Amino acid sequence: MRHLPLILVLAAVPAAVPAAQGHPVGQSCHFDTAQATLTVPAVVFLEPGRDLAVGSAARQQSTAFITALVPFFQSPARLEISVRPVVSVSHLGDSPDSIRFGLGGPLLLSLGPNGRLRGRQPWAGTAIPALNEALVRAALDRDSAGPLPVDDWVSESTFGPRQIQVGVGAAAPVGTWPLMRTALPILRVDAEVTQDHFAKPEYPRSQQVRGGGARVDLRYLVREDGLADPASIEVLSVTVNARSGAEGGAEAFAASAVQAISKSRFHPARVGECRVRSRVVQRVSFVIG
Repeated sequence: MRHLPLILVLAAVPAAVPAAQGHPVGQSCHFDTAQATLTVPAVVFLEPGRDLAVGSAARQQSTAFITALVPFFQSPARLEISVRPVVSVSHLGDSPDSIRFGLGGPLLLSLGPNGRLRGRQPWAGTAIPALNEALVRAALDRDSAGPLPVDDWVSESTFGPRQIQVGVGAAAPVGTWPLMRTALPILRVDAEVTQDHFAKPEYPRSQQVRGGGARVDLRYLVREDGLADPASIEVLSVTVNARSGAEGGAEAFAASAVQAISKSRFHPARVGECRVRSRVVQRVSFVIG
């Protein structure tokens, strides 16, 4: 079998969070957690998927769906966050609408004619369980209200279910829809996670003939030793071009991306000289060309 040339496009976005104490490899390290922690205002907002593989009509329809969804959202009484978001000290002076806390994720919707839900249950992949529950409930309540007044609805893109992005940041950027405001404790770090060595993901052999490519969004915890915690790796979404075929294609791409993360090495986030655990959101894109 002839192997096609392979191009892998990788993008990493450091995101969040960690323990109150860091440990550089081989020695004990302590820092003042209270002094490093800062409580900041935060807003949860919605925006269309950042790279829809469909035309402007579908993007406009996603906007219409968001506009219709917002009135059905009810803010949770309490947001439980297992680990605090990490923000570099150097970024705290940036414009608030550019600061995101790495707690967001996709809202996946299988939409049929007239923008109605069909097939799979809506799924939200933020790092805040109560927020996920509220988003799914809002999507179901909106669907119960009837079809959207949108002509010629594009039910699916070639890359699968419609994605709406849920963001959590210091401010809602222009062109987004705020859902709720809250106060968020963050950990100020002197350095965020960076890549040391990223293991090259393998394009699944079963998908090379079909071609078309895929994108896998992941979230995981980088430990103090610079390795990803295997138990923490979450697959947030897999978008597979229609040419890449069936459900098995999504599973194969996801497995390859997870394996690459497991074999990669990172420079951990630091508070002073102390290494701290922090979560990372990353996209791995597979393209044959």
